[in-house]
Amino acid sequence: EPADCAVRTGSHLGSSRFWKPDQTPEDNHMLTAVSPLNPFANWSHVYVPYCSGDTWLGKSKEGHKVLLGLQMSGHLILDTVVERLANTTGIALASDVILSGTSAGGIG
Repeated sequence: EPADCAVRTGSHLGSSRFWKPDQTPEDNHMLTAVSPLNPFANWSHVYVPYCSGDTWLGKSKEGHKVLLGLQMSGHLILDTVVERLANTTGIALASDVILSGTSAGGIG
């Protein structure tokens, strides 16, 4: 619902303005490199907190009237993350890359 998304824009769940600079996966210790439950513990990890509310699909830089002025730009966010990684790390040379998430952040 648009009203629910509008409320989240005032917290870390709906805007990167509220992220801590050293943000790590919240309440999911399986994602840590030291967890015996993490089969990818020895792989490189990039944590991208989900905040767009659009299952990484939105491509809009403008607010939508029917969504109470909210901007849906999850696809643009993900494109930017991948582009930055490709230009600043060796990810372009990787033979295997896994994208994962929880809840709506795991869709898209």
